[in-house]
Amino acid sequence: MNNGYFFDNNTIRSYIEENKNDILDDIAAFVSIPSVSERGSGNTPFGESCKEALDLALSRSRSMGLDAENIDNRVACISIPGNSSNKYIATVTHLDVVPAGDGWKESPFIMRTIGDYIIGRGVIDDKGPSVLCLYALKFFLKYNIKLNYSIKSIFGFSEETGMDDIVWYLSHRKAPDFAFSPDADFPVCNGEKGIYHAELISKYPLHDILELSGGDVINAVPGDAYAILRSDVSKRLATCKIPQYISVIKTGVGRVKIISKGISAHASTPEKGLNAVFLLIHFLLRNNIIDNEADRKILSCIEEITAATDGTAQNISCTDENFGSLTLLGSKIQLKDNSLRESIDCRYPTGITGDSITEALQNHYGHYFRLCNIENAAPFYISPDSPAIIACLSAYNDVQKKNSRPITISGGTYARNFPYAVAFGPMFPEENKPTYIGDMHGPEEGASISHLLKALEIYIKTLLNLQSLEKL
Repeated sequence: MNNGYFFDNNTIRSYIEENKNDILDDIAAFVSIPSVSERGSGNTPFGESCKEALDLALSRSRSMGLDAENIDNRVACISIPGNSSNKYIATVTHLDVVPAGDGWKESPFIMRTIGDYIIGRGVIDDKGPSVLCLYALKFFLKYNIKLNYSIKSIFGFSEETGMDDIVWYLSHRKAPDFAFSPDADFPVCNGEKGIYHAELISKYPLHDILELSGGDVINAVPGDAYAILRSDVSKRLATCKIPQYISVIKTGVGRVKIISKGISAHASTPEKGLNAVFLLIHFLLRNNIIDNEADRKILSCIEEITAATDGTAQNISCTDENFGSLTLLGSKIQLKDNSLRESIDCRYPTGITGDSITEALQNHYGHYFRLCNIENAAPFYISPDSPAIIACLSAYNDVQKKNSRPITISGGTYARNFPYAVAFGPMFPEENKPTYIGDMHGPEEGASISHLLKALEIYIKTLLNLQSLEKL
């Protein structure tokens, strides 16, 4: 049956079918843990829920007969040894998730199945793919395949909050000789845009607003926002038309809460969302609900930042052949200590730098805001002719009967932290999801069962291909 590192498709598919129910049960078990990464301490550096997810990863792996290591409660490393003591291949995924947010029809942490789809926070980003990686390793164990290179499945727990887990791992352990992260799209992603994060903090206090908040994280379009106003604005509200996306609630004498509802989306594709912060600020300004001139100037800056996502207003709009166009998202907003704090998520191609983005933001908003908490990761690009990328692409094309080429993405995955790594699936370009299935980072996040299982077939074949390489 085993001829070197070749397995016929029927053997791989039979293995996947035999394990299908267990795969779905394991995804459901991980989804049930609300593992939103947060600042912890001691044995829970990323919070209690992430520690619970780490413990589950270790226990499930050991029950499969795999070696499982808890690395300082920051990373779980599951492995099968190879003949080469120095070289190893890795899959790198994360078990932390973004906050659930609003808009779910049922609990986001109880996985549901509707037809070919599973729904729950993390089913596609990135708990479902994490489980696939475990079962890819189990395949090699089941058939007692003698490995040329060791294989490790590395699970992190702060991917959504800065990737401190993988930075820590790489400062304490040897980097894999090649890694792929199933946290993006097929066929294979050989480059990622630059990612620039910053926060604009207002220099002046607001007068007419008691509270203002929108969104939960920096890397998602805010799906909801609200403001509680200091002055009695009932008369002004009475004279304006209230759009469908705005709700008005009286919360006390002279206080009114105004709520906006948008559509959340990942910051890598902000055009798929509808920014609730923009909807709220636009409503307040265009209807003169806020009439304090200083407040209006500050809010006008926020309106401009959240109105569009192409960087034109900031004079940083640009594009290139490999990565496409820059996007700039005004995401999470919060009024804290009477200073308005607006988060910025910018995904950019070559031709512009993080320093240029900083300069543009300071030039446009420096009179009213301080620019703080700047984080920048430059774009990366790996030649499509690299042997390991060819191995990934070959597996995908073999399963899909295609002749696809590598692509670049706007998302940021663990791959950008490694010397030789790519993002690789699990989402298929041809997938046309029904309207009741949501995207990653949004409500009703869903994944196709058949596509997940097909992704597992691709990952198994990829790992077999990589074992065949004489040189990584």
